[in-house]
Amino acid sequence: MKTKYPGEEKPNIYFMNPKGFNTRENTTPDQAAEIATTSYLKADLDESWINVRYEDDVLAELRETYKQLMKDKDEPLLVFDTCLHTGNSLLPVKQALTQVGFSDVRIGSVNPSDPDSKVKTDFFITKQVPTRHCYPFDNDRLIEKTFDHVYSYPTSHSQNRARSIRLRKEIKKIIEDFLAVDQAANSNNIPK
Repeated sequence: MKTKYPGEEKPNIYFMNPKGFNTRENTTPDQAAEIATTSYLKADLDESWINVRYEDDVLAELRETYKQLMKDKDEPLLVFDTCLHTGNSLLPVKQALTQVGFSDVRIGSVNPSDPDSKVKTDFFITKQVPTRHCYPFDNDRLIEKTFDHVYSYPTSHSQNRARSIRLRKEIKKIIEDFLAVDQAANSNNIPK
């Protein structure tokens, strides 16, 4: 952001854990089993249905954890995820944000949402189909996603930490190299 848009105010960015927005009232045991399967595929913690919390607890934690965000409920809010296939991950997030008073929740993704998705994208980056599924750089294993919080927390697994730190450095280098080429092209009026 600083490199590409110097002088522009950086937007507030918050990281949320979609898995933690599932509630007992709105999650059937079959849906919890599907979440568990997805968690396994994404290398998230394996948890049982018993860990899914009640709606009042989820909404209270949302208000408490994201106090600064709660001050901007009248502003447009973009919720961005890498992909939207079924919409099952983002639907509870969107519903909770609406329940706590956000009136303009917009959904963004790398690609457009799938036609049958329960949540549709308002914004997407490209229609190009990703070559490595939803995670072109691999899953981020530096954080743990659980049913017990609306936020993710750092993993204690040393191999996952090391792998994710290495991955983040590689991504940062790719972006820096791209921006350097982009800036050189702009300063020399070279067409891209």
